[in-house]
Amino acid sequence: MNGRPSSTAVRPNCLKRVLSLLLVIVVLAALAGCGSSEPCESCGDTPTKSYMNTYYKEKEYYCKYCSSNCAFCPDQATKHYTSGLHTIVFVCADCYEEILSYNS
Repeated sequence: MNGRPSSTAVRPNCLKRVLSLLLVIVVLAALAGCGSSEPCESCGDTPTKSYMNTYYKEKEYYCKYCSSNCAFCPDQATKHYTSGLHTIVFVCADCYEEILSYNS
């Protein structure tokens, strides 16, 4: 032999490194998906996601349920805005476009 390790000796080390890296990626992805532990502004549930209140320039936290329902119709909310009452409102695309037309 020429002093180099055999290919079978290299593979277990490489496999350990790949599996370790994969484990770290999975753990980080799981932690990122957890959301915030701040209570929801509407119902108090957790986990939540932060949304910027453009009037107060502060983050407000809403759970998936409260941020997924349109405030004006039974459709799923896909957008949000800060209302004239300084609260975050979740709306579907159609209602959002209608509100924009009122404000223009």
